[in-house]
Amino acid sequence: MSNLSNSLVNKNINSKILSLQYDDYTNVLIINSQKGIILEDKDTLSMINPVVLMLDSDLDGLPDDIEEYYGTDIYNPDTDNDGYIDSLEVNNNYNPLNDGLLEKERSSLDKVILSRTVLEQPRVLSNQINEDFVVEEVGNIEEGTILTGKAKPNTWINIYLYSSLPLVMTTKTDESGNWSYTIKNSLTDGHHKVYVTINDDTGKITKQSSPLSFFVKEAKAVTANEYFDDNIVTDKVSNMLFYYIIAAIILISLGLGIILLVHKRSSNDTL
Repeated sequence: MSNLSNSLVNKNINSKILSLQYDDYTNVLIINSQKGIILEDKDTLSMINPVVLMLDSDLDGLPDDIEEYYGTDIYNPDTDNDGYIDSLEVNNNYNPLNDGLLEKERSSLDKVILSRTVLEQPRVLSNQINEDFVVEEVGNIEEGTILTGKAKPNTWINIYLYSSLPLVMTTKTDESGNWSYTIKNSLTDGHHKVYVTINDDTGKITKQSSPLSFFVKEAKAVTANEYFDDNIVTDKVSNMLFYYIIAAIILISLGLGIILLVHKRSSNDTL
């Protein structure tokens, strides 16, 4: 573990800076990214965070998503107990599961991470936006939140989730270009934005999607359109209830007025 740079690994990151909810804390890998100010749209300037985060449960420098690909234990930094941590073996093309050379082809992302190369982030306005790269849907399932979309077939893609500090996830598309990713932890309430990209071995984005915005409230994720539609419906219901209450008050007041008027006339007739 001591072979890892302190700038690369940070232990016990507070959940307040993540997009995910944790009861206490979690372990993440801090990856260098470009920093600066960019034009998000015609009227908005945004500052790019100088780092992005990936989940790394055992702090061995190899993110959980990539460990699942290699078949290593995300909770054991040295899966085969040979004295060399998993990330060190992968970076030197050795098999982290047993003796011998690495059997699986390395992904572009682990090459970027383990060489400590800067990882480029996606932008709203970019000449790399490709219509074949999309985040199609965000949904709720029993295991958590599921993201689905399309990209280049049989390719590693990176998923950038923005709310606080950017969280990066990775998965591989199938032979038709479909992909899905399940976020097993609850997302924090509020606005989120997600992109899908392909980054090359130098960390540069070669293709990316436009962002999909969605909102989370009480662990339920909805798209922007659904969010605003729900709010409009809620507002309409609230407004109708308000009008019903006012109408009821007016009717009650009229009823009381009629009763008092009848009572007054009856009293005058008696006199």
